[in-house]
Amino acid sequence: MAALRKKAVEIWREDGPITLGKKSVRFGYDTWVRPVLPKRIVTYNGVLVRASRFGDSLVPWHTRDVPGYESALIEGIRQHVEIGDKVTVVGGGWGVSTVEAAKQAGTEGQVITFEGGAKTAENVKDTVRLNDVDDHVSVQHAVVGKAISLRGEGGLPEVVPPIDLPDCDVLVLDCEGAETGILREMNIRPRAVIVETHGMFDPPEAVVRDRLDQEGYETIENTVAEERVRDFCEENGIYVVWAISHDKI
Repeated sequence: MAALRKKAVEIWREDGPITLGKKSVRFGYDTWVRPVLPKRIVTYNGVLVRASRFGDSLVPWHTRDVPGYESALIEGIRQHVEIGDKVTVVGGGWGVSTVEAAKQAGTEGQVITFEGGAKTAENVKDTVRLNDVDDHVSVQHAVVGKAISLRGEGGLPEVVPPIDLPDCDVLVLDCEGAETGILREMNIRPRAVIVETHGMFDPPEAVVRDRLDQEGYETIENTVAEERVRDFCEENGIYVVWAISHDKI
């Protein structure tokens, strides 16, 4: 509490009472009110997710439906996953990429998702069930390679060496800085690789593209991860790269 009081005094002195009041309301809602409110289903890029709370519509800082969520990653999946494909997703997030991959692969295909955060893995499983694709999706609470930045508490995830990744047709990497290590150490040869880069965790997109080139892939698309937050993506080096194996071109 002492730290909170100190922070409040600093805001009062630097920004005035109105700013302090606004930040206090936001802190109170997010810390004490929101966690106890019932969850609400919204859509992220056309996928149903339980990512909102009843009450979020009354405050301006929480998003509800997000049509452009992970736009470049999802578009890459739509462009490159085919019926019957085996897809491996590293980094589950809200489960949107997993569900989209499952839709594109159809019931003839298979999707395996590795997610290192314990609660996040449960969110992915919930999203998979909510969108009725759980019959051909497997979600594992596991870290592939080195855990650099997990969403929420990790719990006790299994550690999967990149060399043990299952064979697949399409590999989707959204793993918060671990992408270059996985690309360097993996022993599989997917037809397509879709990578979200995270420059703020060290490997900028140029390094990822170089790594893909060394592994025999040609980059066919390189763009910011989400157009709706372009400035944030550019400042933090968050891009999405689509690459195709030279053997498949």
